[in-house]
Parts: sequence; C-alpha cells; structure tokens
Amino acid sequence: MGLRIDGVGCLYPGRFNLLFGDSESGKSMVCFAWAVERLRVGEIVVVIDYEDSDDGLLQRLNDLGASWEEIETWVTSDRLRYVNPDGEPNDEALEKLCSGASYVVIDATTESVTSMGLNDNYGTDIAAWQRALPKKIAKTFGSTVVAIDHTPHGWENKDRPTGSQHKKSGVDGVQIKVENTMPFVQGKGGTSRLVVSKDRHASVRGVSVKTGPKKFVFGEFALIPPQEQATDIDGRKTNWALTPVEEALLAGEDRASRALAAEHKFVFKIIGAVKEHPPVRASVSEIKRAVELSDETVGDKNRYTAAFMQRMVEAGFLNPDYTFKAWPHEGWLGFDDERIADEAEHVGELDSGKCREAW
Repeated sequence: MGLRIDGVGCLYPGRFNLLFGDSESGKSMVCFAWAVERLRVGEIVVVIDYEDSDDGLLQRLNDLGASWEEIETWVTSDRLRYVNPDGEPNDEALEKLCSGASYVVIDATTESVTSMGLNDNYGTDIAAWQRALPKKIAKTFGSTVVAIDHTPHGWENKDRPTGSQHKKSGVDGVQIKVENTMPFVQGKGGTSRLVVSKDRHASVRGVSVKTGPKKFVFGEFALIPPQEQATDIDGRKTNWALTPVEEALLAGEDRASRALAAEHKFVFKIIGAVKEHPPVRASVSEIKRAVELSDETVGDKNRYTAAFMQRMVEAGFLNPDYTFKAWPHEGWLGFDDERIADEAEHVGELDSGKCREAW
C-alpha cells in the first residue's frame, strides 16, 4: 500500500503510519491520492477528518483525478466513509465506521488529540490518543492507518512532527516526512519527496535512496499538469504519480539543499545573537559562540562568521556595527516570505501576519 509506479509500497498494512510536513508540502494530497488508489481496486476507505468537511474531501478526490461518477459510486456503495467527529469515537461508532476498511486516514493528529481533551505536548496524552484511535483501529480491524501531522514553527526540530517525542516512538509502521521540492499550483502541478523518518521494520528504508547519514528518500510524488495527464486501461484519469528517484541526481540536489538550509539557519542564529546585544556591538567571538558553529562544519570559525556577517551588512540586514537592522527579504539566499515570517514569529519579533504586512 502507498505504491510507487514500480509496485513497491511504503505503508505497513495493519499498522499505524504517520506522514508529516510543513504547510503546503502536499502531505494530505499524498494520503488522499492513496485513498483514490485503494478505492479504484474495490477496497473500503475511511477518512476521519478534524480539519475540513465532506464537501472538501470530495473536491480533493476530484482534484486527484477521480471523476464525480466514480466518487458517487464509492459513496453510495459505502466504500468511501467519512466522519467529522467531535471527541473520541466510541466502540460502536468505530465498528460501524471501520469494519472491513483497508485504509484509514486521520486528518490531522493535533486536532484529533485536542478534540479528546488531551495535550499534544504530553507524552502520556499522545500515548493515550494512539491507544484510543490509530492503534486501536489498526489492531481491531486490520486497517492500514495513516495519520497526518505538521512540523513545528522555526528552524529547530523540522525533522519531526509537532508536540511530544512520543508521536515518533509510538508509530509501529513507518513515519515519513513530506518535503516540497516544487510548489503545488493549480493547473501547473508540483512535486514533493517522501523521506523516511522512522522505519522500525527497515523494509521501506531498504527500497529507498540514501542521501545522507540518516536520510533515505522513498520516492517523489508529482501532481501532473492537465496537458500531461494520461488515462488508465479503464479510461480513468490519472493526474498524479509516485516514482522512484535517481540516486546520482538526488544526491547532488540534496547536497545543494542542505548547504542552502544551513545558510538560512545560520542567518537566523546571527540575527538572534545580535538582537541580544542592542545597542552595544557584539564581538565576532560572542556571535560565534551564540551560533554554535562546530569545528566539523567550519574550519576557521571566526573568519567564516565575520565574512558571513559582512555579507549581511552589505545586504542591509545588519548595521556596520553589527547591530540588528532588518529581517532578510524574499529572494535573498532563496528565502521566501512565509519562512521568514514563521521564523520572526518563532523568536517573538512579530506575529506572522504583521511580518508580511511590514515587508
């Protein structure tokens, strides 16, 4: 289940699996594309939705290539089941909803947890939620369960979901991070990569491409533009694909993206450090200690820090005495407005809406 075009899957049947990623990374799109995949082979799919509506779900399935005739058939034959619950579903409701279901989507984790009166940041509450919903469904009905989750704001801990660390430790299937590589635009498509974050059974990691010490990419999900869409042997439209990635190409791209991400993180650490010293100039050595450069990363830390800070002075983000002047603007070093706003909000500078207005 969760198949690439070569027939290799990334979801463990009868287990609790988790997909997470930044806003607009495509995580929900991937999960609902898999729903279309299972419905088209005659299986029962359940969507437990805490974020949208039934109309929203049907539109998403249509956007993923399912015709309205197909969708009507799935609904009237009780193979597509939807619920927007308020709180924890009882045993009777779960039996009616999930009996016979091969694939269950929970959208999204944090909203589901809080609807039960639990706290997303407490490990004991996360464990209680997992026992009450995703693991219970997987164990009782043998369904493949996928929960959708978000990443925290700011640069720190972007490789895990929001909230308690127990989210990861409680997953008994696979945990995958969805990383957007080309923004999804209606009528033009877009792409995201599926990166294995946890794989207790090691089967998914074994069919993925290694791009770093602990990074394995299972495949690339692509939303296909209308002019490139195809139909299957039954005449049904297919407008998405999950494909393997080319190892050599991916490795080169990954090195470049890691370098860019490191520079972005370094910029924000420098800004955070200089803002602790206004209006007195912070020395390079103080900045160096604040940004925590490692010897493995940079050979001459003082020289590297000074050179980078000079670049920021020239770009107009630091004053000549290294005091804070302005946040980076969109386009500098590949920054985008949303990421800058999230980081500014993270350090308490402004809320994200005011940040965008200010720029």
